[in-house]
Amino acid sequence: MYELILQDLGLSPNEARIYEALLELGESSISIIATHTNIHRRNVYDAINRLVEKGFIVPVIDSKERRYVPVEPNKFLEVIEEKRSKLQQILPKMQELFEKKRAKEGVYIYKGIEGNKNVLRDILNTAETVYTIAGKGIWANPPSFPLSESFVREAKRKKIKFYILFDANFKKEVIETIKATDQTDIINYRFLPEKYSSIAAVDIYKDRVAIWTGGTLNTLDENVTIFMTISQKLADSYKQWFQFMWDRCSPK
Repeated sequence: MYELILQDLGLSPNEARIYEALLELGESSISIIATHTNIHRRNVYDAINRLVEKGFIVPVIDSKERRYVPVEPNKFLEVIEEKRSKLQQILPKMQELFEKKRAKEGVYIYKGIEGNKNVLRDILNTAETVYTIAGKGIWANPPSFPLSESFVREAKRKKIKFYILFDANFKKEVIETIKATDQTDIINYRFLPEKYSSIAAVDIYKDRVAIWTGGTLNTLDENVTIFMTISQKLADSYKQWFQFMWDRCSPK
């Protein structure tokens, strides 16, 4: 039930199964754990020792047969916060090194849901106005963070403005989504004429032009491809073309 999430938090498959088993069983011996999880006793011993070292379970010393109990699940939050604290200590220097070596111009290809997350994070990191052509509301795609809520919340905090030319096919749904998610203060939008609807979308921000293929309203194909170009001159040109289209599309 919780195995995959526990693995995402750093436990091995066996460690996750054993920790979850102890939550269900309570104080248990190696033999009981092995039977319940269907993991070989030798592997149970190894995983138990690692879980003890990590602080997720503790042995009960006063029993004839060594038994184990899980610590409170809040321990996982403590571990995450400790890692976050350590990362925050070195993050400014890492970011400085990254910015020094960032290519002034280049073309990059992002793939899939994780690629989508990287681009959305980049939008938040640059914290500059975003201009979108043929928008699909991709940021509201549930598998993306769940980036929907956190992306909008962070964009509001950083006061990022979005000017979006949406596909006309999504007119009703777009208006409902923007109102329902309380984005009216950061999004200005108009609609392209219906005959110009497409499966692609373009985001222009700072010195970036991101071209997406594989999106429909609030939905992103798992195999989406995003072509990212970093070039101030190219981005400035796209912004001019965007303004040309914006001026010729009807206000909402």
